[in-house]
Amino acid sequence: MENKSYDVLVNFDGAGSISSDPIVIAKGDYNSITLNFEMNISDYLLAMFYLVKPDGTYFADLIEDSSITFKDSNTFNKEGYYHYGIALYDEDSKLTNASKGLIKVVDNASETVSEEAVNDSQFPVLDNLINRVLQMQSSIEETISGIEEYNANAAEKLSIFNNNYQTKIDNINANILTIEEDAEETTGITFSDWGNSKRVEECIKNHFALTPDDKIYTVRFPLWETSNTCAGEKLDDNIGKYVHLATDTIREETNYSPAWESIDCNAVVDSNGVRHITALKGDANFKDTGEVDVFCLFRTYWQKIWVENGYLYISRSFVEREGYTINPLSVNKDGTYNSWFVIAKYVAGRIGSKIYSSKGLAPAHYLNIASAHNPSAECVSTNINYSGCITLGHARGNYYGAGLMAEYMHILTTFYLKFATKDTQSIMKGNTDNNYQYNVSQAEVDVNRVILTTEQANNIDLYSCVSVGDRGTYTDNDRRQSYMHNIVNDVRVIGKEVVDATHTALILDHANFNTTSTTYVSTMHEISGYSDYILGRNGSIGSNTNGKHGFVLDGIEIAVGGYEVAGNAFMDIVNASGDREVYYTNDSTKLTGTVATAKSTYEKSDLVIRPASLNGWKYITEYGFDTKDGIAVPTNAGQSGAGSAVGYADALNVDTGTSGQREFLLLGYLISGAYAGLSCVHANSSLTSGDWVILARLSINGVGGELTE
Repeated sequence: MENKSYDVLVNFDGAGSISSDPIVIAKGDYNSITLNFEMNISDYLLAMFYLVKPDGTYFADLIEDSSITFKDSNTFNKEGYYHYGIALYDEDSKLTNASKGLIKVVDNASETVSEEAVNDSQFPVLDNLINRVLQMQSSIEETISGIEEYNANAAEKLSIFNNNYQTKIDNINANILTIEEDAEETTGITFSDWGNSKRVEECIKNHFALTPDDKIYTVRFPLWETSNTCAGEKLDDNIGKYVHLATDTIREETNYSPAWESIDCNAVVDSNGVRHITALKGDANFKDTGEVDVFCLFRTYWQKIWVENGYLYISRSFVEREGYTINPLSVNKDGTYNSWFVIAKYVAGRIGSKIYSSKGLAPAHYLNIASAHNPSAECVSTNINYSGCITLGHARGNYYGAGLMAEYMHILTTFYLKFATKDTQSIMKGNTDNNYQYNVSQAEVDVNRVILTTEQANNIDLYSCVSVGDRGTYTDNDRRQSYMHNIVNDVRVIGKEVVDATHTALILDHANFNTTSTTYVSTMHEISGYSDYILGRNGSIGSNTNGKHGFVLDGIEIAVGGYEVAGNAFMDIVNASGDREVYYTNDSTKLTGTVATAKSTYEKSDLVIRPASLNGWKYITEYGFDTKDGIAVPTNAGQSGAGSAVGYADALNVDTGTSGQREFLLLGYLISGAYAGLSCVHANSSLTSGDWVILARLSINGVGGELTE
C-alpha cells in the first residue's frame, strides 16, 4: 500500500472554488492520504478542514503547513462521495469557501461510482459543521484578547492561540455535538480536567455495566436488650462472603463481587457544585502527590436499615429496590445521581496554606508554636476543628469541607456488612494503642537516627511515625507543644540498627540532624501513603490488631492516630442529662461557625445521643442510623454491663456540660486504646477546640443534593 498525495487549489475570491485532479480512493488501499492545499490567501491565523461522509458523519481538524494527512483507515471506510470544505479564521472573522471539494471512495481501484450518486445533500450538514465551530468564536476571541495583552509578537501569539484552540478541537473530535461552552469559564475547573472527566466517567459507567450485581447483602445484630454480644449474622447473599485481611507480607483474599471494589482516583468539585472524576489510578493523568486530591471511588448502592423483633438489620443492594434508600453521597445538586461516589483516601495534610488529600503528607493539626520553642520550618499549626475546617474547606472552593457524617456512616456500615461484628477493633485496631515518648539515650551529631534502649526501640514499630524535639528546659511533653517536633516532625521509621548490647537506633526517613541530652522521641500520626505497603485494599502493616498502625478499609486510610472531625454536623446539649441533639447540613455552602445561624439553617436529626451519665467514657450500647441524609450516631451509652467486649465495644466521651455545643470527634487517637474504634465518638470538645489529636478528612460531597422523586 502507498502513501498517496493530492494537490488542491483553493480560491477564496468571489464565490470561491476548490479544484484538483480527480481524487479516487480505494477503501483500505493506502498507508496514508495527504491533501496539499495551495490557497490564494495567506494572511490568516487558523485554517480548518471539514469533511462529511456519505452517511452524514463528519470530521474536523486543523490544516497545518498547508496540508492534512489521514492515516486512519476508518476515515474513508464508506463507498460514495465525501464532501469537504475549508474555512479560514482570523482574530475576529471567518472566511468560508462556498465551493465544496469531492473525494470519491470505491470498494477497489477498478470500481467506479455512478455520477448520479453525486449530489449536494450533504452541503447543509457541512455548512452546519463549519458554523458550529464559529459558535465557539466568543471563547476564541477571549483567548486572543488575553494573548494580545501579553505579547504583541504575531508568531508567538499564533503559537499560544493554537495551544488553547487545539484543546477545544480535541474535544470537538471526541463529541462535537455535546460541547456547548467552555468548561473552564462555567465551572471553575481547568478545561483539561473537565474534558478528562467526561471520558473517565463514561469508562466508569461502562465498567459497572459489565460487572452487574443484583444481589442483596444483609447483616443483623441483636439489640442491647436482646443480647449484649458484638457478633452479628450475615444474611441473604452476604452468607458465605469473606475478607481475609492483608498485611505488608500477606495478600488479601476475598470472594465479594467487583461491585464492592474501590479504585483510587483524582476528583474535583467545581464552582457549580458538580463533582468530576478526572483520572483513575493507572491513567497517565493520575497523580497522588503534590497539590492534588486522591479519593477512593465506589459504586452507588441502595441501603435499608431497620429494627425488627429485637434485631438491627443493615442491608445493601447495588440495584434500586423498593424500601431501599440511595446512598446520599451519590446524589447530585440537581437531584439526579451518579453511578459512583468518592471518599478521600487520605487524612488531610497541608501544602502551603491549603489542605489536600495527597500522599506523603503528615496529617494537619494544631500546634502551640512559640519563638522560645525554637520551632523548625516543619512545625506548622493548622486550625483543625469544626469551625476551622469551614475556612480551610472554602479556601479550596465553596463545596469543599471536612468529612461528612454520611462518609463515616458508609465506612461503618461497610465494616459491619463485611465482618459481621460491632467490635471493630477485634478485626483492625488502628493506631490507637501507641503512646510512647522517650528521652534519647545518647546524643549525636549529623545523623538520621535516634538511639534508645533496645526495650524502648522494640515498642516502636517499623514504618510507624515519630517526631523528634529538643524540649530544653521545658518539662511538658504534650505533643501539642512545637518544641516536641522542632527537630523532626512526624516522619516514618524506616529501619532499626543495633548500637550495642542494650541500645538500638531508630533510622528515620529524614535528612541528618543533631540530638542532645534533652531530645525526646514521640510516636505520632501516620503520614499518608502507608497503604502502599499493604498487599490489598483491607488490612494493616505488620499486625492488624497490635494498635500501632492505621488500617485500610476498601483503600481508605483510617485510624491513623488522631480523631477525625465531622465537617457538617455538631451536637447541641439540651438538658441536665447531657442529651445531645444533632444538627447537620449536606450543603457545604451553608456551613457556618455561628451557632444561631446554623440552628436556623441546618437540619435537626431525629436521632438523639443519650449518655446514661455524665463525665467520662461510656461504652456504647445502641446506634441510630438515618439512611436518607447519612447520619449515624450512638443513641445510648453507659448502660449497666456495657464494656469493651460487648455491645458496640467502643465508647462515647461526654463532659459535665448541660448546655452548649460540641463537635463530633470520631474514631479515637493513639492513646484511646479500647475506647477507640469506628463507632467511637468524643463528644466533649467545643466547635473551636484545637489540639494535636484532632485531624480532618477532605470532602467534595457537600453539594446539598436531594433525590428528585
